[in-house]
Order: sequence, then C-alpha cells, then structure tokens
Amino acid sequence: PLDLALEWAYQLPAEGGVLPLSGGARLSGDLLWDEQLGFALDYRVVARGLEQLNTELPPRVEARGQLQGAQGPDALEIERASAAFEEFPAQLAITARLQGQNDPDPRLQLQADWQRVYWPPMSEQPLAGSEAGRLSLEGQPDDYQWQLEASIAGESMPAGQWHLAGPGDTLGLRVERGVGQVLEGQVGILGDLTWEPEPRWDLAVTGERLNTALLPDTPSGHLDLAMHTQGTLPEGEAPQATVTLEQLSGTLLDYPLALRGKAQLAGDTIQLQALSAMSGANEVQASGAVSPESLDLAWEVRAADPGLFLPGAAGLLLGSGRLAGPVDAPRVEAELAGADLVLQDTLLQELQISLQAGLDPDAPLQLTVNARAQAQDQHDADLGLSLIGSNASHTLQLHAKRGAQQVQAELAGGVSKQLDAWHGELLDLDLRDPLLGQWRLRQPTTLAASAEAASLGRACLARQDQSGSACTRLEWQGSGS
Repeated sequence: PLDLALEWAYQLPAEGGVLPLSGGARLSGDLLWDEQLGFALDYRVVARGLEQLNTELPPRVEARGQLQGAQGPDALEIERASAAFEEFPAQLAITARLQGQNDPDPRLQLQADWQRVYWPPMSEQPLAGSEAGRLSLEGQPDDYQWQLEASIAGESMPAGQWHLAGPGDTLGLRVERGVGQVLEGQVGILGDLTWEPEPRWDLAVTGERLNTALLPDTPSGHLDLAMHTQGTLPEGEAPQATVTLEQLSGTLLDYPLALRGKAQLAGDTIQLQALSAMSGANEVQASGAVSPESLDLAWEVRAADPGLFLPGAAGLLLGSGRLAGPVDAPRVEAELAGADLVLQDTLLQELQISLQAGLDPDAPLQLTVNARAQAQDQHDADLGLSLIGSNASHTLQLHAKRGAQQVQAELAGGVSKQLDAWHGELLDLDLRDPLLGQWRLRQPTTLAASAEAASLGRACLARQDQSGSACTRLEWQGSGS
C-alpha cells in the first residue's frame, strides 16, 4: 500500500519579478512488485496561482483521477490514466503501451478520450472546444499513424463532427483523410502540418452544400468551397500565410454567386491580390491592403444584368474607385457610368456619377451627378447636381429639367460631427412650369434634416412672370422622436 502527500511552492521567474505558485498532491493505492512493477493508484493534485499565468484560468485548479498499469523490463503499459477537474467539466482518459522502450525506436500505442474540453475552461461562451473526442496513435516516433474523431466548435468555427487521419513523424503529420460534417454539409481537408523547424501548414480545403443560414449574421444560402492555404509561424516574427480561394459558388439569398480570389497575410496586414465576385453577368473586383489601422482597396464593378437584383431593370452600369485611409474614418473615391439603363417606365440614357467623400468631419466632399432620361410619355429629362466643399461646410447646386419644367436650387451647410444631421440654408430656388408660372425664392432661409426630424424656415417664393407670392414653413418629427 502507498499513501503519499506533499506540498510545494515555486517562484516562477517572470518579467518584472516572480510569480508565486503553490499546491499539493496526494497519491494513494497499491504497488505490486513482481517480474514487473504494477500500480493501481488514486491521485489528487491542487495548483494555486495559475491566474497569474493566464487570466482565463481560475486561481485554484484541482484534478482527481486514477493511474493503473505496469512497468516491465522493456515495456510500459498504462491501462488507465484519468483526470477530472473540480472547477470545470473537462474529463480525460488515456490508455497507452510503450514497447521496446530501451530500443532506439520504441513502438507506442496510445488512445486519448476526452469530454467537455473548452477554452476558456470556465466561460459560458468559450472561444473553442470539443464536447467529446478521441485521438489514437500507433507506431514509432519517426513513422506512426494517427486518427482523430471529435466534435469541434468555436466562436469563429461552426460546430461539426470531424474525422481526420494520416501518417506522422517527429517533424509533423499529414492529413490524408479529413472529413467534417459541418453546416448540414461536408468539408474535406488534405495536406501537411509540421512543427519543426517551425510551425507550418499546407492544406487544401473543400466544402459541399454548406448552409450559410447556420452562421451568425450571414444571409441564407448554400455554397460549395475549394481553397488552398499555406503559411508559417516563424519564431519571433509575424505570421505569414497565403489563401487561394479557387471557388466559392452557389446561391446566397437566392442569387447566384461565384467568388474567387487570393490573399496574403503578413502579420496583421492582409494583402488582397485579386478578388472577383460574380452573380450572373454582374461582377465586382477588388484588390489592395487591409490592416487593423488602415484600408487601401481598389474596386471595379460591371453590372450587365441589373435586372437580376432589381426586377424590370436592364442596361449596363460600370464603376471603379478606391477605399483608403484609417479604418475609423476611411475616404472613398468612386466613378460610375451607366448607359441605356431601364427602370420601370424610365429609360436612363446616360448616367455619370463622381464622388469623393470621407467620414472625418473636415474630410473633403465632392459629388457630381449628370443624368439624361426619357419617361414613357417620351419627355426627355436632364438632371445635374454638384456638391463641393467638406463634410462640415459645402455648397450644393441642383438643376433638373423635364420638357418645359425646370428646377434650380442652391444650398449651403454642413453635416454634424456625428454625421447624423445636416444644417444649413436654402440660398436660392427657381421653379418654372408652363401652368404654374415662374417662381423664385425671395431670400435665403434655414434648412435642417436628419433621420428623426426636418425643418424649413419661412420660405417665400415670388412669381417672376406676373404678380404673386407664396410662403411656407415646415416642421417634421419622426414617429420615434
């Protein structure tokens, strides 16, 4: 019989001092001395101060379990090695046999089972975890076969049941068979994972009939996937990775989708070399760089089938631009051109839009719109809009003409620092209509608008082609105000 208890304390060196750790252990049971050493032991281990190593760990961790097996002249057999924790629900059980332990290449058979293993271990919403799983390994250190069967889920990984297997050695392992039942579909993984001389991966990933509605904040659809990823984690350096998206195709919100692209990760910066998203005859392309601090993306759009998204629409819309600057206040530049665009009963024969804008209150703001249209009654219409200045202070000029009807207006003002309201003045307004006559604003008046309210100060229009005047004032409050 054996009954052993001990207490321990250790001052772990750390930056700026030491971390005091302490704990205790108790081992009890039977040791059997024969041709081999047999053991059947119960243990209890306590460690304190672990929260200093990682704030996600509790201040105290207690593990209990059993150790059963035998040590022979040339073999070690672990019939059972188990662990259960008092502070969190994880449970572990291991069986193993090490044969030829005195040989240069001993042979190992190992099976590890677990239940309810999560990280962080005490979190109600863990970042990652496995409800249950098993890892099996058999062979020599430089030539073994491994197999993993486990349920795996995480904050950025949908829940799934995974079956992975392949060969391995002291430098790494290969996934020769990898299948996951995920998102009501199936994901396949093939490739290599190595840890010497540095962590490295080279994997091909496929997916079939993945239900995107099961992902948080994702539109409903079913997609197929084919991609290749490789990368390294150099010691003391930033991670390096490449992802080639060969195919992401299917339907999203009942629209056809085909996505292809390639991106490189260097540290926390993603270099998007090429991204193409197609839906029918409509395509968006993008390239550039994204980091936690800044954006620099160029894009192009070609919409040759707008009716796919807007029933009854037709024609061609082309565009290009750039999104650049700090993430919290990016700037956008855009050029759009359309030809023979049809929307319901209106033919937009020509459309030109130019935009420069940003989210910073003092960011330059410039917008130009020119359009020529023809309605079902065959009357031509022209629209011109010019906005120049900054978010805080700009002027807007509007000109619209349809047959003999004409409107001209000029406004000056600015957007609030929160970018949620506009305040300014209506400087000029000129209205001309064959039936109503010619009218013009007598003097500037205040004008304000937001999502919750709108107001127009006293505005008086004087008739130009004969005597007459009309005045109005506007106050509007939204239902939520």
